[in-house]
Amino acid sequence: LANGAAANGVLGQPDFTTNTAVTPTRNGATNIRGVFGDGSGGLYLVEEGNHRILYFAYAASLPNGANASNVLGQADFTSNLAPTPPTASSFNYPNSMFIDNVNNQIWVADAGNNRVLRFDMNAGPTTGVTVVPDQRPTAYSLSQNYPNPFNPTTSIRFRLPESGNVRLEVFDVLGKRVAVLVNEHMQAGSYQVPFNASALSSGVYLYRLSAKGFSAVHKMMLLK
Repeated sequence: LANGAAANGVLGQPDFTTNTAVTPTRNGATNIRGVFGDGSGGLYLVEEGNHRILYFAYAASLPNGANASNVLGQADFTSNLAPTPPTASSFNYPNSMFIDNVNNQIWVADAGNNRVLRFDMNAGPTTGVTVVPDQRPTAYSLSQNYPNPFNPTTSIRFRLPESGNVRLEVFDVLGKRVAVLVNEHMQAGSYQVPFNASALSSGVYLYRLSAKGFSAVHKMMLLK
């Protein structure tokens, strides 16, 4: 970037010329203390002023002023409570966090409550992956997603004849990665992975399976 370069996108405000500190909404932010990215392209905004953390899935592909996908520290997107005594799900002026992509955990510095909270992100990068009953595969394969076209969810199946490191990624037509669905060591077998594209725009996307020396790519169509 050149000195004084213009930003290409904005979250927390509807446009580049607004700087309003708002009461809690799904797309507005107040007193952001930090921004942290995970291994799947998601972005966490530590929002001290509203005692919460906003999560934006596939952040790089979102339009300006986009809605957050999820919220931590509050029961919904319009609350900003900091209860006393605190609970296992509440924050009081959170001011930092750490993302452990290896163990799929996040750690939040809950400054107002003098503590650090750990959140286990379910089953890891492959949350929702299911084993498909089948005979042991004799070759690698990547199936066409179903349904296709889809809106906004679909499933992707693949087969592994041996154990090893596996990576399943989604790209837009310009080659920009928008999601990492699998990135771990897996045993031989047949698997099904869900893909939720609710944060993405309509269009053609590519998904690629990489495992040892094998690589395969298929197209899929998101129609909203």
